[in-house]
Amino acid sequence: MALRKGGAVPKAFISFAREDREVAKTLASKLAERGVDVATVDTVTTPGKGWASEVSSAVDASDLFLVVVSKASERSQWVAQETAYALSRSEVGQLRVVPVYVDTSVDPPFFLRHVVGIDFSSPEHVEGVLDRLVGSISGEPSSREASAQELQARLEHLRSEQAALLEEMSLHASRRAAWTSAISATVGVASLTVAFVAIAGAGLNHWLTEIEWTKWVASFGTGVLTALVGVLLWQWFRGRKVSRPDMQEGRHE
Repeated sequence: MALRKGGAVPKAFISFAREDREVAKTLASKLAERGVDVATVDTVTTPGKGWASEVSSAVDASDLFLVVVSKASERSQWVAQETAYALSRSEVGQLRVVPVYVDTSVDPPFFLRHVVGIDFSSPEHVEGVLDRLVGSISGEPSSREASAQELQARLEHLRSEQAALLEEMSLHASRRAAWTSAISATVGVASLTVAFVAIAGAGLNHWLTEIEWTKWVASFGTGVLTALVGVLLWQWFRGRKVSRPDMQEGRHE
């Protein structure tokens, strides 16, 4: 008998039209031979109780949902409703939907065209496919276990993201503190520079206001004039020394 992880027996639900009841019984028998607990609408419904609630509960408890695809099932609204519900469960990873084709001339419904099915019209093909199908689910966790594992994985992911976010916030706070310190130091140096310039400017202004500009200009002018007179006298005296030899040479002639 095939057992799922944790010792649970794999479960399957078969959906079929009334005309395909014998095909469904044959499929259920083959699955039961492989240790699968098979349920159908005939085995789960009770007279006097709600059909939809009992079928949905059976689908929820299953690991496999096998829908018999035929010309008859195309016209069955019950098969369509059961398959639609099973596909909604498969979207969240809680069920595997497998179409079983009894007539290869029938095109699969548009909502099952992306799913690999079983060709039930060739007996030699069916046995091997069912073996692989049952074997693939025997080592998988049940629907509830899968949900719990998925939630646990998401929780671990959220925790890792939270840790990364806290680390990023801490790094941002450190950078902000460093920038604040640098700005404070810069403002302090700028303040000292401004204070020094203000003090130096005040001292220079005081020194300039203390100077008697009239006396300073007069002294400067007198100095410049004396220097000019000295230069002129020196040039005149130099000219006198150069002209004396010429005068002496004229006298000897």
